[in-house]
Amino acid sequence: QQSRQIYESINSPELYKVYGQLADIARDRGDAAAAAQWQAKRDAKIAELKRLRRGPEVGQPSRLPPQLAQLVLALAQAVYQARVSGAALPPQVAKALAQLIEQPMPLGGVGSFLQAVAGGGAVPSLPAGLPPELGQILASLREAVEG
Repeated sequence: QQSRQIYESINSPELYKVYGQLADIARDRGDAAAAAQWQAKRDAKIAELKRLRRGPEVGQPSRLPPQLAQLVLALAQAVYQARVSGAALPPQVAKALAQLIEQPMPLGGVGSFLQAVAGGGAVPSLPAGLPPELGQILASLREAVEG
């Protein structure tokens, strides 16, 4: 269970192996229901990895890892709070923004946008080529700041 928690927290591509081991353990203990649940999680993880290896389907927007969307949302909230209160960004937020800016586009553009909003000046236009989830977060932030 500790391995599962660690692998899930980092969204490891090896997580399917842990799910398979947990299914084996449950089967060995005679718990068919738990074994079926772990096997279903294993199969879903394998399917997810296959989809990621293929890349986005034609006409389908790419899906972000939920952790990334949550991180950008948390940063956007911190940026908004700093802007409306006139306070400086907390050091960990400033560090996360600096790291985000260094990433390839579109993430670098997200970091630059958030940095500009935090700076208190005019709100820049949204970066181009954003995945829908990030576009919604930044558009909401822009509306909140301008409205």
